[in-house]
Amino acid sequence: MELALRELEFALVLSGQTDHYPKEFLDKTWKEVLLYQFHDIIPGSSIKRVYDESLARYEKLYEDVTQMTKSCYEKIAENAECTVFNSLSWNRDVIVNVDNSYYKVLVPSMGYTTIDTLPISEFTVSSDDKSIENDNLKVVFDTDGGIISVYDKKECRETLSAKSNVYSLYEDQNSDCWDIDMNYISKAPEAFVLTEQKMYTDGPFAICLQSYKYNKSAVSVKIILEQDSKRVDFDVKVDWNENLKMLRTAFATDIVTNSASFEIQYGKTDRANNDNTTWQNAQFEVCAHKWVDLSEQNYGVALLNNCKYGYRVIDNVIDINLLRSQNYPGENADRGEQAFVYSLYPHSGNESEGNVSRQGYELNVPVNIVQKSGTGYIKNAMIQISGEALIESVKKAEDSDALIVRFYEPYGRRANITLALDKEYSEAYTCDLMENNIDKIGKNCNEIKLNLKPFEIITLKFV
Repeated sequence: MELALRELEFALVLSGQTDHYPKEFLDKTWKEVLLYQFHDIIPGSSIKRVYDESLARYEKLYEDVTQMTKSCYEKIAENAECTVFNSLSWNRDVIVNVDNSYYKVLVPSMGYTTIDTLPISEFTVSSDDKSIENDNLKVVFDTDGGIISVYDKKECRETLSAKSNVYSLYEDQNSDCWDIDMNYISKAPEAFVLTEQKMYTDGPFAICLQSYKYNKSAVSVKIILEQDSKRVDFDVKVDWNENLKMLRTAFATDIVTNSASFEIQYGKTDRANNDNTTWQNAQFEVCAHKWVDLSEQNYGVALLNNCKYGYRVIDNVIDINLLRSQNYPGENADRGEQAFVYSLYPHSGNESEGNVSRQGYELNVPVNIVQKSGTGYIKNAMIQISGEALIESVKKAEDSDALIVRFYEPYGRRANITLALDKEYSEAYTCDLMENNIDKIGKNCNEIKLNLKPFEIITLKFV
């Protein structure tokens, strides 16, 4: 819902709907979403009724928001045949499927383009009975479904040090919905048993399709290598019917380092990847937003996700918490059909040089495709930002028709940035998070240059 609202606010500005901006709808929706992020809902400490009602409302809110976003994009694309929209603040090279043909499209930063290329005629992915491969990576599977190798062909190095992505079940006793017994790791886990494994290619995708069973539960996972990508995506569906069990998977990386980086709001935090002290021992399970990264000076491996935020990172192993099955205070927590995605992303350099934050956003914010009956060509980059900064919000100001752009430095480094807009504004201000003006920094301008401090959040107002 947060990402859907971010997309809607951007789409409203992009389509020029400042005169008919649905402020009342946005305010009401944001407040309801924030209500459902109250501290009893997020950690699982609410009763069953709260989750039943909030999930039903989430579905309705999501439907309303995405439909309004679609209408904005359709308004822009009404005179073109097929248009791709990108709400992220960098150009994106993407492969899109249109009427079962695949096209490679360069979509401008915070903008859109009509597809005007021929379909991809040659695919450079492959598979055999134990591996999938593209120009960057080769992924090799064991007969039990675990991954025994992810080889980086460009850097000529292995990224794993032991079998990885085994769907492990730990006893989840002496706990409740909002807490985990720190001694769960002392007992060896059980594992889902592989019942089917098939490798194949589908256009620009090399795919390993796996099916697993355990007791009353089943896992189906599609492991995908896209042409030209350096990311291994795990598209997982689970029919989860266990009691007092915790489902986890782990990646044993071939990385030697003393700390791990965890994405947090507007930045990242580094934590020791050992438990040598009582403080570190107490951090046996820690949180992250879209990614966790282990990096040496010149190489690293990140684990990205689209909705799973609990991790155990010790030495070179990134272990992610996928599902639990507690009964208090909620009933049958997490039971039923679940779907989620996580991705393994090997990269050269550290998390900054490897653009890990960008990869996390790209996993969570796909491009939007609009097909219409027009024949015209359209292309525009509403906002472009150079330098190491990410634009998080583009919206109309709360109390005027001014444009608000909020961005931040994500890695803890100073950055010189240039922000360029597709039209000229009479005045530009820095402002606070409440959109009160601080300093006037431009007049009759469409470009702003700024120096960002580590993790600095900047909000600009363009009048």
